[in-house]
Amino acid sequence: MAYIEFKNVTKEYYIEEDTKTALKNISFKIKKGEITLIKGANGSGKTSILNLIASFDKATNGDILVDKISLNTLKGKTSSKYIREYIGFVSYDNELINDMTILENTILSLNLLKEEFDTENYIQKLGLEDKLNYFPSELSESERIKASLLCVICKNPKVLLCDEIFLKMNEKDKKQVVKVLKELASKNKLTILITANEDAKFSFVKQTLTLKDGEIITGKSNSKSKITRKVTTKAKAKGGKK
Repeated sequence: MAYIEFKNVTKEYYIEEDTKTALKNISFKIKKGEITLIKGANGSGKTSILNLIASFDKATNGDILVDKISLNTLKGKTSSKYIREYIGFVSYDNELINDMTILENTILSLNLLKEEFDTENYIQKLGLEDKLNYFPSELSESERIKASLLCVICKNPKVLLCDEIFLKMNEKDKKQVVKVLKELASKNKLTILITANEDAKFSFVKQTLTLKDGEIITGKSNSKSKITRKVTTKAKAKGGKK
């Protein structure tokens, strides 16, 4: 059953007298607890999808459902409530409060949560235990993105939107983040969407959607390809042919 569903969604932006179509009649489904990669060139519509799911923007046509909630119906307080309870958004351009330490930023996020969260576990897994008393300006770009991710997951969202977070991240930090994302998806059933450039290849994602000029040109499930390879291998081992 789909947790996130786009139904024939079009998004247009109106700039002065011009109309820019960011998304053209796209449809796709994502299950709860899945990690999905959305990749494409700059301007292909990747961030527009995240903004629509986050309810930061509204679709021009079509419908978007998140946990059976039609985002087209959200306005004012209902939109704010949805964003607060459902959405975690992290981008390569981190949104930490610069005059607060990483620990203070984290505590601020935890104050928004009404339940317990295993913060220390994720501080260690993200390799930030020695950076808690640092200010954002004292960290590398890669470390700032990890700190932003920590603050967002401390809010315990139901949907995590990661916009180009691996763009400026070194390999060591990337491995730490991937491990955390996989744990959040499997253990917490967190639904995660990650955007990246058109050359990105992530083996840990469940589904990959490739965008070009606002349209989905390919969409595949990584799990299906693995199952197919397994069945084919067994058939060959038995000498079977099709």
